Amino acid sequence: MIVTTLLLTRDVLACEEADVRNALSAVEGAFRTLQSVRAKEPRGRQLAIPAELALTDVHRAVDCLESPMSAQLAGRVHAAEALTSWLADDRPRGVLALRSMLSANPWGALPMDLIPPEHGLRVWIAEAGEVETVWDPSLSKWALVDGIPTRAIPTGQPYVLQHRRNSGAMRSEFVDATGKSSGGNRTPFIVTGLALGAAGLGAYGGAWATHVAYQDATDLPSATSLHTTTNLLSIGSVVVGGIGATVLTVGLVK
Repeated sequence: MIVTTLLLTRDVLACEEADVRNALSAVEGAFRTLQSVRAKEPRGRQLAIPAELALTDVHRAVDCLESPMSAQLAGRVHAAEALTSWLADDRPRGVLALRSMLSANPWGALPMDLIPPEHGLRVWIAEAGEVETVWDPSLSKWALVDGIPTRAIPTGQPYVLQHRRNSGAMRSEFVDATGKSSGGNRTPFIVTGLALGAAGLGAYGGAWATHVAYQDATDLPSATSLHTTTNLLSIGSVVVGGIGATVLTVGLVK
């Protein structure tokens, strides 16, 4: 339980580039497996579910990244968005992602072995390259946008935004084409933290309710189950309460 708490704390507080790369590899792996199925039997969103789940992990890893992201890695993030869009047969979303990919990394982030010259996704890339990225100079201070230092953000297409915190670490978030941030919503953390805290309090209440009977039964060998129940409730209340406090803290400072 303690190991789980430490892993949870690490996962929600800080990630490394290796975490982003691992998640990206999962998206690319899903694409390799499923693209042949799409060619034979297009099924839209249903086919793309494994890649969409892996892409969610990419966004989570980006959102907890505390080191500056390179433009090359940002290009791969957008490429993963495009690969998933291809599986889902979502051309508008895919073209916008490819536009961001080309903006971050003009040399492209899609290897030839993944999409050979005759691949249909190349048509989307050509379409994305026909429209120049429009930048809105609306940032109040310098930031990294897709790994590039700037005070402007691209309009109408996804990007990765990073601001430096007072601590020196980066605050990272993936922003989609509509301007919605995947990292800015703290509500799930806060709600989850409060729920876990309530569960921990309930477990503690159960332990308190049985403690008198526990004390009366300490001399009775036959009361092993009562001892175990009270001990588990006590330990569980501390662990669950600790996890709840951690998640709630993340929600408040995120």
